Amino acid sequence: MAFDIRRGLLRAWVLLSFLWVLYVGVLGFREVKEEWAPGIEQAAIIDGDNMAAVPCEAAPTGHTKIEGFGRTYCLLPVLEFRRQNIEYRDLDYNEVIRRSYQRVGLHFGWRYDSTKMLAAFALIPPILLLALGAAVVWVIRGFRRA
Repeated sequence: MAFDIRRGLLRAWVLLSFLWVLYVGVLGFREVKEEWAPGIEQAAIIDGDNMAAVPCEAAPTGHTKIEGFGRTYCLLPVLEFRRQNIEYRDLDYNEVIRRSYQRVGLHFGWRYDSTKMLAAFALIPPILLLALGAAVVWVIRGFRRA
């Protein structure tokens, strides 16, 4: 009984690649889902003011309350946020906003960064494995008699 090494390795690669992509997708689904949700960047600017996100317990009454992305948080103007949080006084507006959103568990930054990283993490290992398998088959063929 002769085995077809190429076909067997290719089928194993297809199966392992599918399982790998599925595994990575399940692990990164929540972060990617939040990143694709509309409105995070738009919520950071209200009436021309740059807004920082804070837990609603830390916000004075009367500030904008946002319910979305599985969380509830409030928005404060960056100047007011800096007055309340000394450690943020020397940071620029974008860094204050980014860090404040991280504090309440939201992604704020370049859109789709997590999606790009997750796609690379899901696709690069199977491609490298395919190249390794092709190289192994090429080496094995070199030992065949003509």
